[in-house]
Amino acid sequence: MAHSSASDRPSRPTRRHLLQGTALTAAALVGGGLFAGPAHASRLIIGPGLEEGVLPPTESNIITPMSPTEALWNEIDGVPTMYIRDGSGVRKPASFRSTFGFYATCETWVRDSLRPLSASQGYSGLSFITSAGAYVNKAGQHGAGTAVDIDEIGWSDGRISRMIGQDWRSGDSATRKRYYAVGATMRIHFHWVLDHTYNTAHHDHFHGDFGGPRPPVLQKGSSSDVGPAQRVLNEFQGAGLAEDDIWGPLTTAAFNTSKSRLGISGDPHTSAASYRAWLEAVARKGFAGVGW
Repeated sequence: MAHSSASDRPSRPTRRHLLQGTALTAAALVGGGLFAGPAHASRLIIGPGLEEGVLPPTESNIITPMSPTEALWNEIDGVPTMYIRDGSGVRKPASFRSTFGFYATCETWVRDSLRPLSASQGYSGLSFITSAGAYVNKAGQHGAGTAVDIDEIGWSDGRISRMIGQDWRSGDSATRKRYYAVGATMRIHFHWVLDHTYNTAHHDHFHGDFGGPRPPVLQKGSSSDVGPAQRVLNEFQGAGLAEDDIWGPLTTAAFNTSKSRLGISGDPHTSAASYRAWLEAVARKGFAGVGW
């Protein structure tokens, strides 16, 4: 779990929050990672083989491969989920599948980081989250039901962070910084988080999964940690670093400068709390569209 507090454990849903597995279509149970269902009528669908009304609380319930009847959701902490990759270019309500433990972490991400950190900088309520998929019948974290790809975040005031639109390339500084703010909120809760700094396959979305240690620390030997940190230091601080995924003396010096300017204590390489504080500071600056 991203935190140790009891509030991170999902509450036991009432019957009105659940639909019987028999309500699922064959496409939802057997098909790919997406079920284009009706408007958001339910919070979670619980499938056969699990005790009705009991939501397994943590990622310790992960099974590999994931049962396709485990969890189907069309919102994250009350924010509707959408899909836009059907070729039409139109954003549509959609449902996705994962393990219950992974869904609980998705909720924690939205509730404890994405929503409050953006709101602290004047953003209105979250309007939608567009995903490229979660569970997919293949090897790896997606096949285990412990990964999600994020294409867009929308707020009710009309602002949208568009990873699918490659906001990291934008000529507008505030748009770029908001992109890194969204990524920072995800890195608090998921590990690994992959973006355009990792490889070209992730140039148009954020991928978050359970593949690394959590709560995460900033790992000097991980390209999926070092690359984004270098890009953030260049974007927000004008550090002028080579974005080579190597944590050398220049990156160390620039990172220490960021800690000093942001008022971060401790060692984010060994302390999850310190890394979280740094990421939250990055997110606040990013949503404000300013550097340090």
